[in-house]
Amino acid sequence: MPADTDDRHSLFEAPMTPILRTLALAAGAALASLALPSHAAVVTWYAADGATPDVAVPQWELVDNASPENPALSGGVLTIGGSAIAEQMYYSMDGANADFSGQTSYWLEARLRVNTQSLTAGWWRAPVTMGIGFAGGGLAIFELRRDYVYLRDGDNSRAAFSSALDTDTEFHTWRMEVLGSTAGSIVNVYQDGTLVLSDNSVYNYGAGDRVFWGDSSIIAGGRSEWTYVSTNLGALRDPGPGGSVPLPGSLALAGLGLLALGARRRR
Repeated sequence: MPADTDDRHSLFEAPMTPILRTLALAAGAALASLALPSHAAVVTWYAADGATPDVAVPQWELVDNASPENPALSGGVLTIGGSAIAEQMYYSMDGANADFSGQTSYWLEARLRVNTQSLTAGWWRAPVTMGIGFAGGGLAIFELRRDYVYLRDGDNSRAAFSSALDTDTEFHTWRMEVLGSTAGSIVNVYQDGTLVLSDNSVYNYGAGDRVFWGDSSIIAGGRSEWTYVSTNLGALRDPGPGGSVPLPGSLALAGLGLLALGARRRR
């Protein structure tokens, strides 16, 4: 019998080491998890990876009725927004793409700066909105204008606000954290890790679990620049190229081979 055939038989008949056995068991668990319903995961997009959010993290879907503008990604910065006030350009995660189960707090974080703005209303509309909505009807809204940020506690009413924070000169990391899904729940906003706004500003509006960011208003508009967006409300799924949502597929495939090795040895 040729030597290479003997080598193959010795490989299949060798006992599994403890490390291989551990990997095989882990892969089996990973395979089992693929058959379970989706669960919430942190999904993160980085402009530096070179792909737009909807390509890198397919849970994000682009809403864009601007013409002729489209999201522009260059030099590690994503620029979004239209030239007309009524135009919208934002990213949304809802339906099967979002998972709000098992959370005690709901957060959306982004590194951005406001570029241009056009306003037809008073304080209550802005070129940048970060929002989290809930199936029970609760809605949390944080908005940014040039050096002016605020929480809304109604369609046309303002909660906590500040006009003393930079929003357009430098990039800052803004984190909106919602501590409940019903009206009156607390919303906290952090700039670069420092708490800058806090109010019980969740209010009743609409229904459906959803997360969104960008220019979503039809009575305010402008351009904004983004380098990073993350949320803990994504449904676990294949992120596509450039995404950062972990899936156990590679480990599972490796485990299949190891399990096959073990089964062949027993035979």
